[in-house]
Amino acid sequence: MSVHSAISSFIQQNPGDVSISILSCAVSCLSEPGVASNLVDQHRPICCKFMEHLINVINDGTKNPGVRLMAMECIYTLSAIPNDNFRRGDLFDAVQKLNESFEAFLESQAPNEAGDAGSLNEMLTIILFRCSGYNRLNAGDLLQQIFNGDDTRLVAALQSIIKNRSLEWDILHACIRCMYQLTTPASYFAAPEDNQPIETTKISAFQDKVSTLLIHLSQQNALHELFVEIGSRWEAAVQEFQLDSIIEGKTQLSKALLEGVTMNFVMVFRYLSVMLLNVADFCERMDLVHAYQNSFTERHQNFLVKTAIPFIRLAVRGWEATRDPAAPADSQENPYMNVAITALRLLRFVLYGASSPVPEEPLAAALASLTQQVHSMEELLRTEYVGMLVLVLTTEILCNVNAAAIPTLAPLFTKFVTTVVEDKSPLRPGAQFNTAQAFAYCIANETSTYCMNENESVIFLRDKLQDDDTVAVGQAAVAIRALEEQLTVLQSLMMELAIGQLLGDLCLLIPVGPGGEQARPRANWGAPPNLCDEADTEKRRKTGDKKKRKHPQEYVCMLTKKLMREPVLLSNGHRFELDVLQKVVDRVGHVDPLTGEAFTDEISVDAGLQQEIARYRVEMAARGDASAVA
Repeated sequence: MSVHSAISSFIQQNPGDVSISILSCAVSCLSEPGVASNLVDQHRPICCKFMEHLINVINDGTKNPGVRLMAMECIYTLSAIPNDNFRRGDLFDAVQKLNESFEAFLESQAPNEAGDAGSLNEMLTIILFRCSGYNRLNAGDLLQQIFNGDDTRLVAALQSIIKNRSLEWDILHACIRCMYQLTTPASYFAAPEDNQPIETTKISAFQDKVSTLLIHLSQQNALHELFVEIGSRWEAAVQEFQLDSIIEGKTQLSKALLEGVTMNFVMVFRYLSVMLLNVADFCERMDLVHAYQNSFTERHQNFLVKTAIPFIRLAVRGWEATRDPAAPADSQENPYMNVAITALRLLRFVLYGASSPVPEEPLAAALASLTQQVHSMEELLRTEYVGMLVLVLTTEILCNVNAAAIPTLAPLFTKFVTTVVEDKSPLRPGAQFNTAQAFAYCIANETSTYCMNENESVIFLRDKLQDDDTVAVGQAAVAIRALEEQLTVLQSLMMELAIGQLLGDLCLLIPVGPGGEQARPRANWGAPPNLCDEADTEKRRKTGDKKKRKHPQEYVCMLTKKLMREPVLLSNGHRFELDVLQKVVDRVGHVDPLTGEAFTDEISVDAGLQQEIARYRVEMAARGDASAVA
């Protein structure tokens, strides 16, 4: 197939003499079947000459804006040809030649100025994704090069791109990845080495950006539109590939579906789940966080019921189909289960302290289906650490909605918890501890603030865990923590040897993490992918080999032993999380939960301490420590 005459005619023109009619013909011919692919695949030298002329037109500040937009549209059309060699080579080289005149032109365009392929910003963003291999371009690059540092403009453009279903899935993944990056400290600053403090101004600036982003998501309909788009794509996939049958375990999940539609949604939820958690974890304004959290059950419940929960169930099926029984029990390499756990963490957050005490029937039914599936897979799940996390997270989710008080969920909840708590099977061959003990240990060592600590379901769970063996493990966990604290003070070799042996016996419940360190349950599961360069990654890896530091005591609730979000400081010096103390007061009056003594202090959040803790969370995240987040 020869080169189209319109392209030949365009190349023969002097770039300075190119008229709108000639360029219009070039735009039109590229839309004809096979013309663009033929030019890229069969006539690369002519294609490069064509792009050179187009870039000259785009860079010419004397040209009519419409002409420059049409030239960019031609580049955009060529970028759609699925030829990685072309995209990362000649196309990338051509785009690199855009000059200052083009940058000024870009800044002069209104955010939603229309072209056939969308705004100029959107076209350029898609082109850059394609010529950078989709995953090399990050949000910081886009902010600096295209959006003049305006986070909300970038998010709006990314959402507009996401709605275009004619684009490849890689573009959707790249867009959500960039949205996720906007919620990470690493996108804005790097933590200094040797545990030097991070500048307060950097942390404050990041918190302000997260607050602005949360306002945009919650109050500008952006989150709703994002959920509608992802939900519509999920619904279409369910119908096309009959995913319901697979989710229910009636049909085997084929390799083609695993690597295709399932992995597409795994990539979506990989970034989406962490992004949605990050904006809550790093936003300093708790009024925004509470409103955002409540919106999931008040406005976005349909997304939870019809998309998020079914996806979690499919992801667990993906793990079931791809797990390697011969792999170590603490293997963390399964992408399906990793994302399922992250999505479960999101579900735990959105259902914690919901404004509606009883979920609507569709949500209760969806949670019932999830519970039944996890219960039926208990024997398989308990054999791996990631599976134990699913059992624990599912239990915490059910406690958060107070399943024991919901007719649809109550019998399923009690049977599920009873099964796990009474399972005396060894975790794996040769292990000293059984399933029930491991489960009790994980529950006792939960660090998330998004877990209910007082309702009928929690009481039932607590009663079921009062078995002698499980209590012993819980007491051993307390002993381990006390001994670890002694190790930081006592340097005696004999003491280290004696205590080290005890720790080695008891910590069989905790899998060995990178570098041989013992990892606390769920500390790093579902953590976001590293955004830093290889040198920084290596630095973080070495830092991770060190003993994990404990949270400052003044930041920890004295009742739950968890990092606080809304700290209340009583006059006697006792510190409690606001909602934890409020529940005690609602039940028995103004009584100190630790001493039983009455107090007259006004229950209010200590704003200064809250600000310190919020900055501490950001700093920990910047250093790669996930234990300060949900």
